[in-house]
Amino acid sequence: MAWIAPIQMVICLILLLVNLGPSALAGYAFFVLCTPVQTRVMRRLMGLRQKSMIWTDKRAKLLQELLGGMKIIKYFAWEVPYLKRIGDFRSKEIQYIRSLLMIRSANNAVAISLPALASVLSFVVYSLSGHSLNAANIFASLTLFQLLRLPLMFLPLAFSSIADAQNALNRLYGVFEAETLSETKIQDPKMDVAVSVVGGDFTWDSPPPEAAKAKKKGHTSKKQIAAPAANEGEVQEKIFNMKDVNMEIPMGQLTAIVGPVGTGKTSLLEAMIGEMRRTAGTVRFNGTVAYCPQSAWIQNATIRDNITFGRPFEEERYWKAIRDACLDTDLDMMPHGDLTEVGERGISLSGGQKQRINICRAIYVGADIQIFDDPLSALDAHVGKSVFHNVFLNASAGKTRILVTHAIYLLPQVDYIYTVVEGKIAERGTYEELLANDGAFSRFAKEFGAKEEQEEEEEIEEEAVDGDSKQEKSRKRAVASNAPLMQAEERNKGAVSAAVYKRYLKAGKGSIILPLLILSLAFMQGTQVMSSYWLVYWQERKWPLPAGFYMGVYGGLGAAQAFAFFWMGLMFALLTYYASRELHRVAIRRVMYAPMSFFETTPLGRIMNRFSKDIDTIDNMLGDSLRMFFATLSNIMGAIILIAIILPWFLIAVCSISIAYLWAAMFYRASARELKAFGWMVRQSAEVENNMNSVERIIHYASELEQEPPHLLPDRTPPAPWPAKGAVEMNDVVLKYRPELPEVLKGMSMSIQPGEKVGIVGRTGAGKSSIMTALYRLVELTSGSIVIDGVDISQVGLTDLRRGLAIIPQDPLLFSGTLRTNLDPFGDHDDARLWDALKRSYLVEDRRQYSFEGGDDDATLAGARTPTSRFSLDSLVEDEGGNLSVGQRSLVSLARAMVLQTKILILDEATASVDYETDKRIQDTIATEFKDRTILCIARE
Repeated sequence: MAWIAPIQMVICLILLLVNLGPSALAGYAFFVLCTPVQTRVMRRLMGLRQKSMIWTDKRAKLLQELLGGMKIIKYFAWEVPYLKRIGDFRSKEIQYIRSLLMIRSANNAVAISLPALASVLSFVVYSLSGHSLNAANIFASLTLFQLLRLPLMFLPLAFSSIADAQNALNRLYGVFEAETLSETKIQDPKMDVAVSVVGGDFTWDSPPPEAAKAKKKGHTSKKQIAAPAANEGEVQEKIFNMKDVNMEIPMGQLTAIVGPVGTGKTSLLEAMIGEMRRTAGTVRFNGTVAYCPQSAWIQNATIRDNITFGRPFEEERYWKAIRDACLDTDLDMMPHGDLTEVGERGISLSGGQKQRINICRAIYVGADIQIFDDPLSALDAHVGKSVFHNVFLNASAGKTRILVTHAIYLLPQVDYIYTVVEGKIAERGTYEELLANDGAFSRFAKEFGAKEEQEEEEEIEEEAVDGDSKQEKSRKRAVASNAPLMQAEERNKGAVSAAVYKRYLKAGKGSIILPLLILSLAFMQGTQVMSSYWLVYWQERKWPLPAGFYMGVYGGLGAAQAFAFFWMGLMFALLTYYASRELHRVAIRRVMYAPMSFFETTPLGRIMNRFSKDIDTIDNMLGDSLRMFFATLSNIMGAIILIAIILPWFLIAVCSISIAYLWAAMFYRASARELKAFGWMVRQSAEVENNMNSVERIIHYASELEQEPPHLLPDRTPPAPWPAKGAVEMNDVVLKYRPELPEVLKGMSMSIQPGEKVGIVGRTGAGKSSIMTALYRLVELTSGSIVIDGVDISQVGLTDLRRGLAIIPQDPLLFSGTLRTNLDPFGDHDDARLWDALKRSYLVEDRRQYSFEGGDDDATLAGARTPTSRFSLDSLVEDEGGNLSVGQRSLVSLARAMVLQTKILILDEATASVDYETDKRIQDTIATEFKDRTILCIARE
């Protein structure tokens, strides 16, 4: 249309010149004069669209992050602050969309009215030049001017589509113009070592947490003034980098990389494989490489697909990898074995099962060099020992293995060790050589290694739990061929129901806007019909009045027609604005308050599609579809009325044609979800129908989505502070995750006294985490009760319950923002308290207190991946805490629990991803800071 419309306009103007002579140039000049205005308006529309898309992207990015961490939000009852944050993004987005819709309405009104106004001008000039208007000239010229309406009406829409395409291309340019790494892994088969790093300098492209812009601009609240300015003022953060790295990994041997939490061990591995930018030096490999990351990446697919990862299925090698990773027992427990779907992000798997799939994938590849980033931390002790023995000592014998680990007791069995401190390699050698050096590693290994050996001697052997394993296997087998883990997408067939249109009108304040809209349509069509009639009156000189009178009335009707078009467009713009704003607000609120079962059975991408594509359709497409449909409908109605007045018998033909049309339209509407072309009027109605499908899906979320029990029950608020003591009593608790699934807690009863420290242990799938699920009411009990300090938790609001508990989860997920917003998103506490929590969680301690001394002052200190990090409360946190190591995220979770100061603390394998010195410090902190609290510690051993 962008190139056809100008051609149509030129042809029509040539014919007008033939018909009206030079008088047609008046209308032509009017078009020319309006072109710069139209161009300026289109640029404004493009700018508004670009600005709205910026906030659309921010909203979608935040929502995706929240959906991925919904369990953390439920644990801490953080729905309100994050709903407000999404609402703020949406408000800014919708403001630009509102301006865009209104300006577009005015622009469309001008574009549609240009032919009418141009015809008025041309007829006036034609009459003043001494020519008499006759029917042939009037209606031929009027037809030509009307033919100009469609190209002029669609030209702005075409430019709008071009603007959208340009915005999309501009956003893709960042990808198109991104640097291409031509050589991420250089292979040199002539080397006598497996991996060689010579003079390597590496850096991350983005800086680690840094002071937020608000801090720099001086936006400091009264609570923030309480923070220790001296400490925060010393924060001088830089992009984390590693300098002058030199290392050689022996071929065919097992090499370990150790060091305190956040010192750069993961960065060193990513530097090797090319994920961290190399600014100097060389990295060479003698063979192919496989990488097993610390955080297991699981697809929404079967276990087999996750392991083969697109490679051909080789049965013998596949099942050997399964056995080596100790997955065979787990597969026996699953209803479909290795063909079981694991759900979004492996939601149906435990942390240990995910990590073993991760390991299995790496060894199935059969690469010459296998790199493992602390894969054993998520495994049970006996399973971890078996995997280490099978994978690292036997199955991969002859392969080069690089292992990052905090398990000191494994180090005597490795061939070579590198110690990393603050981004530099501090020590290297065999285990015996490092012990003989009597350095920091030696002192650390002797202290913590001895403790581990003692723990290993006391550990109950694996055979002692075989009976439990068989019982658990029997329980799991009871889950026969159930329905798929992921719910099928709701899909309505046929035409969109009238209830959807009614709900859309209600959300768009239809009770006010609809009457005004109908009035505008009637006024618009009335002015169009009267313009045609008035031309007849003018040509016939129906009344003996001066020509100027006829000209003036005709010009006034043209102006009224333009106003009517604008009025109609404005009503549709307001309807779209109010409806989109309200539907998004209600839908996102219900999603945030949906139970965890919804997120466990609904793919994240499906939810994101609702709040990205469907919302965009409602924002930018539905209003135009409705406007064009009703404008076309009003034109048809106006034409029928006009002809019927002149020729009443025409109504008989209209009735016959209308019946045929309605039949065709209804037939087409039923399949309008897949088809999009069947005549002009039918096409407009079908386009509305297609776009209303987005409304239908959003309304499903806004009205039919299952909700958690009430978060606030004002008449049942427990007495503050609650819980004051921390007593927990479980009475015959029975829990099912879904009605069709088996019981995971079977009549469990226990009594925990205030201040007691209780350990909860058991094999994978035994129900340890289900106790936590029951306490937080992530799933409502099937029967039984849980009482905290004499209050039945089923009788209080979820917000009161969840804010009365604190948890340090196994997966320490953080959200984008700052450390302050992650510790205290409500802003309930002053900065002194937050800063004190950071210090007591060792996130801001003096680096000289670390046992691993080594790197000099030239070592980069400020990384998100250094031990001390030198954080401030305004340090930025990237999506999912991606600029922090897993260990550092665990420390932030510890600090968060300290800030809450609740009487009940739940530890869910909280120290699995930290080194033993940090583990000891955390345990000491828990022993001192939470000595008067009730602690439930979920552990593997």
